[in-house]
Amino acid sequence: MNSIKDEKISAEITESDPHVPMPSLNALRAFEAAGRHLSFKAAAEELNVSPSAIGHLISGLEENLGSKLFHRLNRTVELTREGDLLLPGLSAGFRRLTSTVSDFRRRDREIPLIVSVEPSFATKWLMPRLENFRALYPDVTIRIDPTHALADLQNGDVDLAIRFGAGEFPGVEIDTLYPNQEIIAVCSPELRQGKLPLGKPEDLERHTLIHRPSEPSRYNLSWDRWFRAAGIEGVRQKTALVVGYEDFAVLAAIQGQGVTLATSLLAADDLAAGRLVKLFDVSYRTRFGYYLVTTEEKLQNPNVAAFREWILGLIAKEQATDDYSVLTDEDLAAGR
Repeated sequence: MNSIKDEKISAEITESDPHVPMPSLNALRAFEAAGRHLSFKAAAEELNVSPSAIGHLISGLEENLGSKLFHRLNRTVELTREGDLLLPGLSAGFRRLTSTVSDFRRRDREIPLIVSVEPSFATKWLMPRLENFRALYPDVTIRIDPTHALADLQNGDVDLAIRFGAGEFPGVEIDTLYPNQEIIAVCSPELRQGKLPLGKPEDLERHTLIHRPSEPSRYNLSWDRWFRAAGIEGVRQKTALVVGYEDFAVLAAIQGQGVTLATSLLAADDLAAGRLVKLFDVSYRTRFGYYLVTTEEKLQNPNVAAFREWILGLIAKEQATDDYSVLTDEDLAAGR
């Protein structure tokens, strides 16, 4: 009687002993597929291996478990009683494993990539080009957050930020996008050729000049600087229109409401499309430009790394053409 009890205790210890090796996952997967299909050939096709490999794995599993799992018949196989006991639990386990991995991958796609962007850059440069990124990375959900506020990249949800400044952003990884922006004067073609044509810089005194707010001088866009670059001083303004954001100032100029200063970068698409014209061969450069910032930790996220690689590559292609206007998909595919 004691020997039977001792054997039972010994079996329980053996089954729960963590030092007893588990069968290989490949062998269990081969058995589960073969048991579900009742065919070594079908299991081999599903797992993309040979039928002989399936047979070898199952034989090894039977040896490891000390139980025969299949009756090998002439052209078919049948589960033994032991195989019939083992199959349901393995099938449920593999379904759960597949579901868990699928949920994890879907979660990774559903967490948005958050990009904080200076608003005018978002409107005039990023948004017209963003479809190219989405075509390359269709599974990445991206959220554009247009704001002047500095993002907390260390502790907040923002993954990357595109900022206008002098490139001095402590504690983050910085990539230069477009430094030292060129400032030009632009207006609609109709305004330039209208009742009060603009043939020389002095003609601007008869037109509305569109300004940015003077405090703070965020963009360093200054009509005084532009007039000095043109070699004239003391131009009297007919009237002025003050607009807070560069993209709205450009829109007002397109509508014929006046003449505005703009960065050549953000005016490029409208100039190329003929909605704006550059006035005179006059410009000046600021010490400010556009920069991409993130953290070393966030660059470990493949989606963050992908966006960084995409925008730097796109800018390199546009600069290779010496043209800031939007490249077509054909241009991008051809590397133009």
